[in-house]
Amino acid sequence: MPYPPSSISTGNNNLSLCIGASNTSINTFMYHFKGLINDVRIYDRALSAAEVQALYNLGQ
Repeated sequence: MPYPPSSISTGNNNLSLCIGASNTSINTFMYHFKGLINDVRIYDRALSAAEVQALYNLGQ
């Protein structure tokens, strides 16, 4: 489920990065994704629509 950028906190915390599950405030991972996560990228900025489209087209 995509979240609008306004609902995602980018504040600092001591929690481990977790892709594919929900990380609680006590570093317990819950709600694990059931499937394969492939080609993960993390950016330090928002991508433009053109950048997202170009990345999407690479996978075609």
